[in-house]
Amino acid sequence: MNEVQARTWIKSVGSVILEGASITNTTVDDAVVKMFFDAVDNDIVWGLLWPLIDGIFEESTLVKSDLEFVAAAEKASIDPLTILAIITAIYDLWKKFRAR
Repeated sequence: MNEVQARTWIKSVGSVILEGASITNTTVDDAVVKMFFDAVDNDIVWGLLWPLIDGIFEESTLVKSDLEFVAAAEKASIDPLTILAIITAIYDLWKKFRAR
């Protein structure tokens, strides 16, 4: 799966999650899904996410240095831990998808 295919797949999974979140009585899940979409749509954040996601899927060690990662996250005004949480969620979804 290349970068464009992965981004498209992640967005399609996100749209299913968004549909599910929209039918609940709470708004917290809606906010979390919105944050997810904002992160995937943001080219700076995606630039951080993709090498890490690709590294997980391809079992490589291609990741930015800690300093580059934190600097880019600050430039995008997003907490680096949030990016890692998003990556973890994407990976968990991917594992469930592959298990089917």
